[in-house]
Amino acid sequence: MKLCYVLPQYYKNSTENFFHIANFLSELGEKSELYVVIEHCDVTPKINNVKEIIILGDELSSVSRFARLISIYFELYKKGVGIFFARASLTGVLPLVFANRFLNFNHAHVIFWSCGQDVVSLSFFPNKKNIKRLISKILAWFSYKSINFLATGPELMVDYYHQYYKIPQHKILTLYNDISMDRFYPLSDKEKSISKKEILGTNNK
Repeated sequence: MKLCYVLPQYYKNSTENFFHIANFLSELGEKSELYVVIEHCDVTPKINNVKEIIILGDELSSVSRFARLISIYFELYKKGVGIFFARASLTGVLPLVFANRFLNFNHAHVIFWSCGQDVVSLSFFPNKKNIKRLISKILAWFSYKSINFLATGPELMVDYYHQYYKIPQHKILTLYNDISMDRFYPLSDKEKSISKKEILGTNNK
């Protein structure tokens, strides 16, 4: 199996779950020929068992980034990659959807990992924030309709996406966030107190 995994970001000091995915990708690379695309990063991660890591970089404009991802799609498709997985990124999944559905006539599979409930009521008041949010919502809806599978988690989110976006349940995969326990280690009470004061500015509970 050959697949491409698009990661929106990798920052060495990040507290987000993207940092932890590297270990999962290393294990995935043992079972497949894996190509990893990273949209934004401050350092190129060392991920074992990965065939190639492609960095898009921050210097690309939105249009250039869109075109570059389409180009990467076809470069990898010619190498036999049949599965493209985009993690929690509209800027990552939209070019893949466009390339796969309209330029390659669905000859590959695009999987989009998403796990976010939109609980804020949509406002049509014409300001920049609302217009941006409306466009994002339309693009997200288009993505959900155009992908081959949606990955999400936990199981409660399967019902959410099925109910609100009408995605058939057989097209929704359950895939939890990744956490590397190696990044966590016990602290003494003294270390905890010092860290808490430095980070939060207080030792209060």
